[in-house]
This record gives sequence, C-alpha cells and structure tokens, in this order.
Amino acid sequence: MKGRSTSSTGKYSLAPSSVSRHDFWRRNLFIIYQDLLKRWQSIPPYAAVLKTDLYDEAQTDYSPLIAINTGSPHITGIDISFDIAARAQERLKDKKQRLNVVACDVRDLAFKSGSFDLIISTSTLDHFSDKNDITRSLRELCRGLKPGGTLIVTLDNLSNPAIKLRNILPYSFLKSLKVVPYYVGKSLTKPELTRILQANGFMISETVFIDHHPRILTVWLGYALQKIGIKPLEALFQKIIIMFERLQRSLIAPITGYFIAVKAVKKDDNQ
Repeated sequence: MKGRSTSSTGKYSLAPSSVSRHDFWRRNLFIIYQDLLKRWQSIPPYAAVLKTDLYDEAQTDYSPLIAINTGSPHITGIDISFDIAARAQERLKDKKQRLNVVACDVRDLAFKSGSFDLIISTSTLDHFSDKNDITRSLRELCRGLKPGGTLIVTLDNLSNPAIKLRNILPYSFLKSLKVVPYYVGKSLTKPELTRILQANGFMISETVFIDHHPRILTVWLGYALQKIGIKPLEALFQKIIIMFERLQRSLIAPITGYFIAVKAVKKDDNQ
C-alpha cells in the first residue's frame, strides 16, 4: 500500500510525487476497508484501539484509520518514523479525529501487555525483508491485545499472479517503470498466516480476500480521469471498480484478491 518509512522497515520516506497517481486506488481501497471494518468491528464504543503504520494517515484522506467507526477517544497509532507519526496526527486533527501517536516498532510495541481491545494492521507486515519479522510482529500484537481482543490484519496475497510477478521482479526495475512507488517485502500464504496466528494465541474468526479490481488499470485510468477532471466520469469509474469486490464470494477470490484479510481473536487463557 505504501512507499515509505513505516513501523515495518523504517527505510523509506514519504513520497509526495506518488500521491496523486495512486489517489484513485487509495480511495477505492478506503471504501473496501470501510466495508470490511463495518462488518468486523464488534467492540464497545470506548474500547482501546491500536492502528499500526501511519503512512497513509500522514499523506492521504483515504486512510483505514478514518474508516474506523468505534466512536472511541482511545485510538492510538504507531509508526517507526517520528516524522510520519507527527504528520498523521496533524492531518487527523484537521479532520476532527483524535489520535494518540507513538513512534515505535511493531516488532517491539511500547505498550503493556493487554492494552488494546482492537488492533488493526493493514498491509504493515508485508514490508519486511525477512518472514521471521512477520512472526515476531504477530507475537507482539497478540501480547498487546486483551484476552478476547480482536486483531484485523491484511497482507499481500501471494496467490495473486500479479503479486507473484511483482515479487519476482527487482524493485529498482519496477520503481523505474512506476509500477510500484514503494518497497515491498515478504508476505505469507493463507496456510502460513493461519498457522502462525494460531501458534501465537489467536483463534481465526474469518478470512477473506479483498481488493479484486485490476490494480494497474485502476491506478492509471483513475489518474487520467482525475487529470481530465470530469467528476461524473470519475464517479462512474469508481462504481465500476468497486463492483469487482463481489469476487470476494467467488471461487476465484484467492487468485483475484490483492490482499488476504483475517479477523482473529486472542484466546482467553481462563477458558
């Protein structure tokens, strides 16, 4: 999703030049996350919420955090970059959304065990160069949750042919073609993610593949439509693109989805 200095790697900075080109895609992904969180959020209104990685919140109005609809004043966001965390806080303040920010690494959370009712990690953990860092991060997220707390995590879907091809080709080559504006790292297959979550104290509640539209078409045609500036045409294209999410319920969803999304619940040791 990003391109970037994050709570994942800490190697990449904000890339303002890429924002407008990917704005249409981000808007579509925001709608997808908004729908997903509406279906999956089932927590008290004053619950403690943690959002990992604040890159999107720092530079776009189409961020998953804005889609969170808990009404809770206890929302915390983390990023390994202090600058990005601070910028996210300022942008969200302008949107009248309160956010407590902490600069820390998702692999080593700066919070006591059992601090949160809900943790949302959207495409944060798929920017590591080592899969062991994903496992380490999931272990930390489990530690940070209260017993019975919910984790919503998304990762790049390795079953998608476009993701497979992208991961094979050199990042420098893809960046030169403006195919990806950011470094992409390792991810996990659905069985790997399920196994690691279960091994670290989670029960899988639901798994779904999301973001099924043809991404390259969305990015470039969406960018062209924005440059033309015909709003009704933009709106029509947006409606067409979001219709691809119907593939979530199809047999080919594991192939067409760009992300795998999992809702997992932390086990209560007393049960």
